[in-house]
Amino acid sequence: MDENTEVVCLMSIHKSKGLEFPIVFVSGMGKQFNLQDTKGSIVIHPELGIGMDVVDTVMRTKAPTLLKKAISQQVQRESVAEELRVFYVAMTRAKEKLILTGSVVKLENELRSLEVLRGRDELTLQYYRLTKANQDLDWVLAALFRNKCFANILEQYEISAPFMNPLFLREVPFRVEIVTLGDLAEKEAEEIYTENMTKEILRRWEDERIHDSDMKEQIEAQFTFTYPYEDSQVMKQKLSVSELKKRVYMEEEGEEVFREEEVIPLLPKFLRENEEFTGASRGTAYHKLLEILDITKEYTVESLQEEIQVKQDAGCLSDEMASCICVSDILTYLESPVGRRAQEAQRRGQYYVEQPFVLGLDAKEVYPEAGLDETVLVQGIIDVYFEEDGELVVLDYKTDHVREAAQLKERYHAQLDYYAKALHQLTGKRVKQKMIYSFALKTE
Repeated sequence: MDENTEVVCLMSIHKSKGLEFPIVFVSGMGKQFNLQDTKGSIVIHPELGIGMDVVDTVMRTKAPTLLKKAISQQVQRESVAEELRVFYVAMTRAKEKLILTGSVVKLENELRSLEVLRGRDELTLQYYRLTKANQDLDWVLAALFRNKCFANILEQYEISAPFMNPLFLREVPFRVEIVTLGDLAEKEAEEIYTENMTKEILRRWEDERIHDSDMKEQIEAQFTFTYPYEDSQVMKQKLSVSELKKRVYMEEEGEEVFREEEVIPLLPKFLRENEEFTGASRGTAYHKLLEILDITKEYTVESLQEEIQVKQDAGCLSDEMASCICVSDILTYLESPVGRRAQEAQRRGQYYVEQPFVLGLDAKEVYPEAGLDETVLVQGIIDVYFEEDGELVVLDYKTDHVREAAQLKERYHAQLDYYAKALHQLTGKRVKQKMIYSFALKTE
């Protein structure tokens, strides 16, 4: 059919998807959503599974399980979300004019329930109000309540309009009209309403008669409460030292971020059969060897190779890890000044490797822009630290390909600062020196 043909088309919202018309009527907005899937004895969700009632044959009772309640709530949220998407389709079909129609049993009660929105100036409706809607009209009334086009309606029911609200002062091309059944007898009108109402509306109607209206408003205000520190929700409460190090580096260098070698975790053989043990894993192999190696011994190339083979046979080192270890690199480290100091510390029993820690920091140190009086947890693992004359030395191994030591200092000084702070809190001892040994530069 030609879209320019002068006819009236009656179709479902689903069928109208993708089409446009000069004037569109969206009717039946007062019809209740079909949420029967959430009310049966068994509720099903493709991800959460099956929820059922538990039956006590002795006490002769039946009650929903916690799982069923959780699944019912999730199914309801998804159903309402789909209704909202369908309603959006309906409202975007019109080119020139959109006419929305719907019926409500007691409009005054509906409007009274929206008074909690009077003082709010955010553009979007709260998540609670979106998910608890039972009909399209709930969204429309809530959206129009703070708009100037609704002023005459509120005046009719002697409801105070939110004149000081910025949203209420906006001019929008809406016009709201109310048609009542004033000419019909009261009994006949009630029969018409009752005939078109579902059990859900009747239940809500009865609740409004029974429950305290002030208490209802108070509860609704509590459920629609907006958390005042929403910005802090996107901030991590627990960070790794690596994340903090990159954050400090970005603040010092602007948006330029160096690409650090990624530490690849040890995976089962069947997961890495076709994967090369690349340079990115070289650092992991070096760290593992120095963690399990007895550095108090004096090694040669041959004896160190034999020791690595022993670790392989014992399952402490995988074949792939052992194959990418350069023996001369390890010997050069052990013969360096810092290596000798580490050897002496291990002989004294004051040498510690792979020390995990959790450090509490003031949130202002990590997120100065937020100004929060909170504590942020920082976790990490210190490669090596040892004690000399009652004071501590922090040592970190790096296999980064760099040309000068200044690059490593620039990249990792923040990381070592956090290590030193954590050790001081853990031991109460002063950290006198923070060192990085570079296997690429063969120096500390």
